[in-house]
Amino acid sequence: MTGINKILPAYAGKKIAITGASGYIGSELVESLKYIEATIYRITSNLKHLPTLSESKAEFIDIEADISKKDIWERLCPSVDVIFHLSSQTNVYTALEDPEADWKINVLPLLNILEVSRELEQKPVIIFTGTATQVGLTEKIPVNENVKDEPVTIYDTHKLAAENYLKVYCANDYAIGTVLRLANVYGYGRSSKNSGRGIVNIMAHKSLTGKTLTIYGNGEYIRDYIYIKDVIKALLCCLPNIDALNGMEFLIASGSGITLKDAVNKIAQEAEILTGTIVNIKHIPAPENLSPIEYRNFIADISNFKNVSGWKPEFTFENGIKELLMETKLSDK
Repeated sequence: MTGINKILPAYAGKKIAITGASGYIGSELVESLKYIEATIYRITSNLKHLPTLSESKAEFIDIEADISKKDIWERLCPSVDVIFHLSSQTNVYTALEDPEADWKINVLPLLNILEVSRELEQKPVIIFTGTATQVGLTEKIPVNENVKDEPVTIYDTHKLAAENYLKVYCANDYAIGTVLRLANVYGYGRSSKNSGRGIVNIMAHKSLTGKTLTIYGNGEYIRDYIYIKDVIKALLCCLPNIDALNGMEFLIASGSGITLKDAVNKIAQEAEILTGTIVNIKHIPAPENLSPIEYRNFIADISNFKNVSGWKPEFTFENGIKELLMETKLSDK
């Protein structure tokens, strides 16, 4: 990834903390950063979940911690240059079942980071990942950062609350940071623990193993899918551009939409080319308790982040699917 290689020197010699380092996005971020001479703190709730690293120039310090506790941040914040806060609970139904637990996972850790940062003269740069669904159900597409946020789930409400804390602290010079609201992320990497997320990855794996792909209803709802490598590049663009990004939120997506039906058809078509086996697709009724957010139509206007940072997505959906399927097939051998 030439684009990423151009950005990496900005992190040389830095001390970098990554929450959710064992997760899908976190582990891919680590894979990119390991090629520079830096100190990287991989923070996780269970050290056993951290992937083994090879050919690394970076020094890794692995920390098992409850990131909702303030003491971990009192130890780390004074000694790190940048914090990628990627850890979160991402299931909208789990959040609805226990809103208090979801708040402790999705809001409290960032609030503690901000509180500790407020007392520091040298403040770490905080890069926080939100979600494009925070905006709720919009009437028009594409959507930009000026559209009013009207979240329809507990999960999105908490992600928005965390974002707003960061923006207030930045506005008062208590912290330095920015928010990237991620659209539907897909691409080869460590599997998401949450079966309700990463649906493209799940479909890709099924298509290679002879399983029928299922679509709820007619599948006409529009999504904006962003390839994992483009997400990593966006995250890495934040530190060198933080003066322009500070205290703001940005949508990170491809800027192009595709219906769920067409996305599944494309996965099936590319899998058939790769394997020589027909992939069956079946339309099924949607569950009665399906969240309203599942019925959204969404395409992002990504011009703000592109103009400020120079970032732009490199993968089309078709190219991303081809790489995802090929890498998945090779890993299954």
